[in-house]
Amino acid sequence: MDKDKWIEVLPQRIFDEKCEKEKLTDDNVEEQKDMAFVSIIGTPECLIYYLDEGYTKHYFDKEHPNVINLDFDDIGYDEVEWEGHIFKGMSDEQAQKLFEFIEKNIDKSFRIHCRAGFSRSQAVGNFINDFYPKQFKSDTLLSHPNREVYRKLSRCYYNKYRLFENK
Repeated sequence: MDKDKWIEVLPQRIFDEKCEKEKLTDDNVEEQKDMAFVSIIGTPECLIYYLDEGYTKHYFDKEHPNVINLDFDDIGYDEVEWEGHIFKGMSDEQAQKLFEFIEKNIDKSFRIHCRAGFSRSQAVGNFINDFYPKQFKSDTLLSHPNREVYRKLSRCYYNKYRLFENK
């Protein structure tokens, strides 16, 4: 395990506070050569009509080689309707995009957040920890990740490395 590399899973509020304290911005985040940032927030439909948090946004406005911003809701399905509103889970395209981001940044430490730092971000942190073992120090991983997010990332890994290919 490389003790200099870590996976940090946080609630959005603490993620934003840490980035602000470190004076990170879209103008200088790429200078963080040893860090990758994964930002997950809900879809506008969920933020406005379910969580009443329409103001929520990603800390970094743009994506960078070491920053990925994803919008999907904390559900275990592709899509759910509730009181006339559609909530969307992680799409296969988002899973593939996130997997490729992880692969390109696997030599870095990861700071990951979702709203509460408990389900979606835990799934991403656990995936990195489980599929790239002995590379990271992590004190923030829990045992309640969003199973669908973890499953979709796992499928991307298996597809790339063809672990279940018939011979």
